[in-house]
Amino acid sequence: MMASWACATLAMQLTVTVTLGIYRCEMRKVALLRRKISAFQGGAIHSVGSPCTQG
Repeated sequence: MMASWACATLAMQLTVTVTLGIYRCEMRKVALLRRKISAFQGGAIHSVGSPCTQG
C-alpha cells in the first residue's frame, strides 16, 4: 500500500514538473515572439497613444 502511494506521489510530481517546464518554455517563446514583432514594427504600437505611454 505504501509503495503504490509513494509511486503515485512520484508520478504526480514528475507530471507537474514536466508541465511547468513546458509552460515556461512556451512563455519564453511567446516573449521572444513579442520582442521580434515590436522590433519589426519599430515600436509603432507604443507611439499610437496607448494608455501605457500617457503619463
